[in-house]
Amino acid sequence: REHALAWKLSQSPKLDTLYATDVTNGGIAALATPCDQKWNPTREFYLNRWCDQHDIHLIVVGPEVPLAEG
Repeated sequence: REHALAWKLSQSPKLDTLYATDVTNGGIAALATPCDQKWNPTREFYLNRWCDQHDIHLIVVGPEVPLAEG
């Protein structure tokens, strides 16, 4: 499912760069630039700051675990 989300998002004309925190999936790795700020529920401030630095205004959470963790 995460690959399907990445694939569809990558087709958007509004998207300059698609970043992913987990590029171990070969399909996602082919579509996305790795985000050097890995998901950690106790350090969401760092991911937020990274997004601000890269002018990112939308995050799509694929797997349920990070979403449930906050």
